[in-house]
Amino acid sequence: MLEAAASDGYDLVITCDQGISNEQNLNRYYVTLITIMGGDWTIIRENIDVIRRSLETASRGEANRMQMIAEARASVSPNTRAAKSSQYLDFMKQERDTMPLLNYSTKVPAEQTVMEITRLLVKHGATDIITSYGEEGEPRGLKWRLTTPHGPLAFALPCNVPQVFHLLTQDRIHVRDVEARRKQATRVAWRILKDWIEAQLALLDTGMVELEEIFLPYMLQGDQTLYQALQAGNFKALQSG
Repeated sequence: MLEAAASDGYDLVITCDQGISNEQNLNRYYVTLITIMGGDWTIIRENIDVIRRSLETASRGEANRMQMIAEARASVSPNTRAAKSSQYLDFMKQERDTMPLLNYSTKVPAEQTVMEITRLLVKHGATDIITSYGEEGEPRGLKWRLTTPHGPLAFALPCNVPQVFHLLTQDRIHVRDVEARRKQATRVAWRILKDWIEAQLALLDTGMVELEEIFLPYMLQGDQTLYQALQAGNFKALQSG
């Protein structure tokens, strides 16, 4: 239900299904959920003002907190309230360990994100920028050159779309349509990469770091990045003695 609501653009769901918070990770859907205990119209009617006030201050992703607001004002005994509060605290602890993937719901086409990244790199002195593509025409990585006080340097930055696809599959996002999930994985992976690059370049703009320092793992040595070369040698080149 939550996946369908999120896919159709809804940001609020009110339900009497008390098991939904145990069956689904609510924070993985960009939807606010209110669960009314008991499924009794009198409870809903008695808590209309509470629900309305909650909606005025809540943001999407606070489903469980809003659920407890509604439950606490419902016609239940103090012992039941205490038990529910304890369950809520335990549930929220579990939720903190399973936060949703960054940008998992983005709709920005990967090609647009690649252009945004390209503009960021050009602004900071990159030249000869090349986008590599997969077998189905999806962008898979970037290469560029940079003139530095140490001479010209080349960089290759991959975009690990298969790993994001794995995570979306594991988290059951777009699980019913493999092709849609694969396309979403490409959008999400590039958006995450763009956010990382933007944050790193913000550090560069302050003078806190140098561009070579930011992209050092991706500096090319022949056909390998520095990271790949070190990994192939089990990082022995970095070991003292």
